[in-house]
Amino acid sequence: MSIENPYEYLLGRKPDKKYTLSSCSPPLDFDGYVIDDHNACAVCAVAAVITYHLKPLDGLDFAVRLRQCKEIAVSKGYGNIDNYYLNILKYKPFSRECLALYNTALRSDSDLLFPWRTVCRQINAKCPALINIWKEAGSGYHDHTVVAYGWCTYVDDSQKEYRFYKVRDGYDKEAIRYVDVGRLGLYYITKIFSI
Repeated sequence: MSIENPYEYLLGRKPDKKYTLSSCSPPLDFDGYVIDDHNACAVCAVAAVITYHLKPLDGLDFAVRLRQCKEIAVSKGYGNIDNYYLNILKYKPFSRECLALYNTALRSDSDLLFPWRTVCRQINAKCPALINIWKEAGSGYHDHTVVAYGWCTYVDDSQKEYRFYKVRDGYDKEAIRYVDVGRLGLYYITKIFSI
């Protein structure tokens, strides 16, 4: 079950509480994308974030960039045409290989430390971030990479905070979904940013 409205989700989980939107990121336009190949969530997410940054400069759309990223995945041994699965430890080198195709100042980095603060800083700087979710209870995501392009926090009447990422998950190009950060457990992020 995906989260399409954090407020309704919170009410459904604990209807005896009152919730208030506490803070949220500034609006960030990020196009959706659809995953058409087997286990290609990370490859598609990398291509989508690179497209977000570079399309205004070079005009290349997601389909072209995705084809180029898939070629790198196969030629450099990250995956193959039957299974594009990337190990999370390969996200940074793979995204760097994809970025090397373009004359860009964009860089890539990955980490597990302080992901909430790091992703919020990225989004506030108008840079979406990749999040590899091992498993989020109740979300339907398991070992899946999404692109976070917004965030929000709610507080309940006892001032307990609930954090959410606004994401594109590759399952539906138009759908706006959210991830309950408190239920993520361990997750891995990859940032693509200007230096």
